[in-house]
Amino acid sequence: VYQRISRDRKERALYLLLEEGWDLERIAVALGVSSRSIERWEANYDEHGHINPPTPIMGRPRLLDQVMTGEIHELLAETPSLLLDKIGEWLAIYHD
Repeated sequence: VYQRISRDRKERALYLLLEEGWDLERIAVALGVSSRSIERWEANYDEHGHINPPTPIMGRPRLLDQVMTGEIHELLAETPSLLLDKIGEWLAIYHD
């Protein structure tokens, strides 16, 4: 059965494991979580520095990098009336 476990409870489990020296089964029973979950939180903490793993980046990859975006901002500052089709032509010429 899936249950959402609060960050506080996860941190408490790691505190009991790493600082107080409790064994996994004792923590699991005391906090009502599985020992496998505690092992996963510990691995995440060791690898990433926090209990939850980093969230994967969602969505499409960016087509324009930070440099290109900055150059477009400069271009628009110089010529505010520039239309989208002209920006596309500029990108094709200078960044293709």
